[in-house]
Amino acid sequence: MSNLASDLVFKEMFGKKENIIFLEMLIEELKGKPKGFYQNKVRLLNGTPLTKTTLKNKSLTSDILASIPGEIINIEMYHTLTKSNFTKSKVYLSRIYGTALPIGKPYNEQVKVSQYNICLHVKLAYIKDFKTEYLFKEKWQNTIIAEDIEGTIFNLDKLKTNCYDVGISDRLDKIFTMMKTENIAELTQIVKGDKELMKLKDRIRKFIYEDDLRQFKNIQDKWKEEAFDYGMNKGLRQGRRKGLAIGRAEGRAKGIAEGRAENQKSMLYNMQKLNIDMTTMSKISGLTKEQIMEILK
Repeated sequence: MSNLASDLVFKEMFGKKENIIFLEMLIEELKGKPKGFYQNKVRLLNGTPLTKTTLKNKSLTSDILASIPGEIINIEMYHTLTKSNFTKSKVYLSRIYGTALPIGKPYNEQVKVSQYNICLHVKLAYIKDFKTEYLFKEKWQNTIIAEDIEGTIFNLDKLKTNCYDVGISDRLDKIFTMMKTENIAELTQIVKGDKELMKLKDRIRKFIYEDDLRQFKNIQDKWKEEAFDYGMNKGLRQGRRKGLAIGRAEGRAKGIAEGRAENQKSMLYNMQKLNIDMTTMSKISGLTKEQIMEILK
């Protein structure tokens, strides 16, 4: 079973206009706002429909770009946050910030841009806590470049160790726990008593087990199979090319050797016809008398 943090489930639950209530709930929890604070105030900016075409074209991304009054929010889900994809994430954040203010508009109309990196695992030595906030600073004087651009990393590896020290809500704790869970029975226990999360759980269950959506989820497995087949075929092609090259080389060497042997044999027969003695034939051909006699049999 896929958990909430898989690309497909995460995008389906929070990145579709039909499920905007779940995205509103998630943003309220990330921003520490009361229930209903962003109701009907969240606008999805990259709501790519989950269809057979988008999946086959691999155009599905696990990030969700949305706007609330005065702010653009980018939420990214990672199985593992590495140096490479974190660098890409920061570049993307800078790009969002750089294009949020239309050309010709005064800077005081620049909206805030926030990014949330939700990660099942983090492979960055300097990320040691459950919640890490980062800003863009100027290195020389260590001053903040722009106060209206910020990011937050949630390391779900540390979910149960120090998450309450940073003041996250019980509901956000449950959402993050759901992201790490791969069992519907466990999901049911996690959301017990929370009507909104129970609706989210039911939607997840429907998405995972509904027959007409199974083909979408199976496409990821198909990608893996295609990648494996490609690797096998590539290996076979390389092996075939190598085999042909070796065969050609061996054939060429064998042909040369046979040609030399034939020439040598012909030369010995000609010398025999001329009644040249064995000692002279040995000197001319470089062969021993025994070898000459074997060839002339």
